[in-house]
Amino acid sequence: MFAFPAPARWSCCMRKKPLPRHNMALHCLCPHCKTPASIRGSREITPLVRRASYECRNPACGHSFVVHVAVTRTLSPSAKPNPAIYLPIAEVTRSAIAQHPSMSEDESGPAVRLLAALQTHEEDRHMRAR
Repeated sequence: MFAFPAPARWSCCMRKKPLPRHNMALHCLCPHCKTPASIRGSREITPLVRRASYECRNPACGHSFVVHVAVTRTLSPSAKPNPAIYLPIAEVTRSAIAQHPSMSEDESGPAVRLLAALQTHEEDRHMRAR
């Protein structure tokens, strides 16, 4: 019986070794002994800030500490933006949008509309802050 080779997109299913687990936890080192620390818990302070408690894995050190993690800027705009959240667009993203091929003389290209919407959003935010 003839067997067709598996398509390339199936190669991940045919690996003999399991794929590494991607833990979403922020890895921190103990500020005192530089040993990796384990996260003990976290909670949301605001939609853009999280508070996490860590404990040093070195039993001789035993330090416990708190870390605040904050979202500071947008690298890739969301397809489903939350109107209550404002994040400045990173300069690298802004320049990439400006250099996109759809940024032509035609004022109706999608990148032109996106850049205009981002500028309007930032202007509105500055007006509300006054």
